[in-house]
Amino acid sequence: MQGYETTYNKSFGFADKENQKKMQGDELCNFYSMTKPLICAVALQLFEQGYFLINDLLYEYIPEFRDMTFKDVDCNIKKCSRNTLIRDLFTMTAGVDYDLDGEFVTVGYNSG
Repeated sequence: MQGYETTYNKSFGFADKENQKKMQGDELCNFYSMTKPLICAVALQLFEQGYFLINDLLYEYIPEFRDMTFKDVDCNIKKCSRNTLIRDLFTMTAGVDYDLDGEFVTVGYNSG
């Protein structure tokens, strides 16, 4: 799009591969993990403006990230060896769980 004018529109692939129904261009599709690049771009703009440093502790901005724990292979809850840094969010090494229906997320959601 340029302004409100479509400059290119082409559909590829199948909307329903089993039934060989081709994409028409008006289908709604889920694109998972697309928020990561968007949020990173916004966060990098904030970084450039001096709002935070890459090695800042995440809990300075989001207190719930202080004293994080994890579940080991034997399902024991253990304290993390260090606090999460903002840099960990950019490198996808912050240890954030994707099990949104899991016990800890559900308990936290229902308690608050």
